[in-house]
Amino acid sequence: MNSRERILAAINHEKVDRIPTDIWATPEVWQKLVEYFGEGADIRAALHIDGFAGVGAAYVGPLLPEAPPGETVDMWGIRTRSMEHGTGTYNEQYYFPLADAKTIDDLDRYPWPKPDWFDYSKMREGAKALHEHHAVQFGYMAPFYYHNLLRGLEQSLMDPLEDPELTHEILRRIGALRYRGRFGLEYFPKMKAGREYRPITEEELKRTSVYAIKIEAWSGKENWNERADQSGEWPALEEK
Repeated sequence: MNSRERILAAINHEKVDRIPTDIWATPEVWQKLVEYFGEGADIRAALHIDGFAGVGAAYVGPLLPEAPPGETVDMWGIRTRSMEHGTGTYNEQYYFPLADAKTIDDLDRYPWPKPDWFDYSKMREGAKALHEHHAVQFGYMAPFYYHNLLRGLEQSLMDPLEDPELTHEILRRIGALRYRGRFGLEYFPKMKAGREYRPITEEELKRTSVYAIKIEAWSGKENWNERADQSGEWPALEEK
């Protein structure tokens, strides 16, 4: 089996010759792998990594604001800065564009990215080039993750409880762009399901359902009383 056959078989719950593999690694890990295998080595092949190949629409929208040295800004207005953590340097987000949004009017004033900010013309060609040996991922759909990035993690977790209407509208607008724009499906009406792309099934959607859990008391985890504020409902751990 090649990588494409192996991954598609696993997705379809069919027998595979081995478990499909993937790798997500930080820059310093990739650097160590380059040092080990050598410059120009096909590291994924050496490690028998399958993974997904990806195609997407190229950004051709308005010029992004210039970020200060060591910082980034993207089309959403999300800003990060480079932070040193001893073993590596990572871009940590510090600005959340919709952190202060309270109403639908606030969402209307936000400059949402638009589908026509992307060039879709080379996506089909790119997918065909990858198709023989790789399972091709067509876009990336994570509406609630972008909700986190736009609102901040804590606020995005509170939003469904505090303001369901605002939450639904934020997710609707994120989904509208991620599905119609970045995925490009709106611009490929002749693409055939089952041949040029594989649609998500109802069964798969049900697996992603999120259930609300009513929690009247939350301890986080059990701790020693002298080391953390401890709810009286949870017994302290014995010293080891």
